Amino acid sequence: MISVIIPVYNVEKYLCECIDSVLGQTYQDYEVILVDDGSTDSSGTICDKYAETNSRIKVIHRKNGGLSEARNTGFDAANGEYIYFLDSDDYIRADALERMYEASKKTNADIYFFEAEVFYDDKENVDNSVLYERKSDYGTISSGKAAKKMMLENEFYTVVYLHLYRRQFLIENKIRFYPGILHEDNLFSPLAFVRAKSVTHIHDKLYYRRMRSGSIMTTKFDHRNFHGYCVSLISLLKEIDKYSYETDKRDFLELFILHRVRMILGIYVTLSKEERVTMENDFKKLRNALRVNSYLGDKKIKIKFESVEIYIIYIGIKKRLKKRK
Repeated sequence: MISVIIPVYNVEKYLCECIDSVLGQTYQDYEVILVDDGSTDSSGTICDKYAETNSRIKVIHRKNGGLSEARNTGFDAANGEYIYFLDSDDYIRADALERMYEASKKTNADIYFFEAEVFYDDKENVDNSVLYERKSDYGTISSGKAAKKMMLENEFYTVVYLHLYRRQFLIENKIRFYPGILHEDNLFSPLAFVRAKSVTHIHDKLYYRRMRSGSIMTTKFDHRNFHGYCVSLISLLKEIDKYSYETDKRDFLELFILHRVRMILGIYVTLSKEERVTMENDFKKLRNALRVNSYLGDKKIKIKFESVEIYIIYIGIKKRLKKRK
């Protein structure tokens, strides 16, 4: 059985389309766990109405605690052999669960990953650079090789709605969502890939990803985003030394950290002085974590400008990766 976990928060406009896409699946051995995370619109009522008419649906109402807590709550209530996290403003293809199930019976991997079709509510603000697709079929492969190759091809997507997980794998490896942060997938997905043994690629678009104004993906970057990325990177830096003898996994983590460091610190230097003040504590913690892992290059260099430090971090990681090849 597949447990489909849907965190719900103020999505009354999209929720029915999401739930109906699961109820209309060609594969029928599933349960749906709707976690109402303290919605203030009619989303909670919609969840209850669906549960009244379909025994496969379970509803959990909880005080608002954020996406990570909602997903963890759903996971704790799940009974399926496999876990699938679906976002409540998106939906899945009619044969998505069947394709996932068929792949699981063939390979017994820890993670199954696939692609998405992106669509926009606002046709005037389409960003053609946002893609969730891969050029080639990775097949069934060791998780380290898959993750490293995807990073090198710029095809590693952290979003969990593009992954099916074996439930026992998540339990045994104590993989849960970090509570209270944004961009929690940037920690959850890399951890899952490095702790997995094998993964299977379903080379098809099984998911429909809605891009809309007001979502986390489209709102302005601020201290909450920066905090979430910093927490994720610091946690991943602590993970690296566990893979001294698994070079693919270690290389993947270093490539992933390099990419995210360059991204968030590049954004950091564009912010105003007032905005930076709210992020300074996180910035210091990230710098210290990078120094501990020798990613700051020459520690004797006195850094006066963040832009110089970004360059040193970048070069430090690049040099370390080069030495490992």
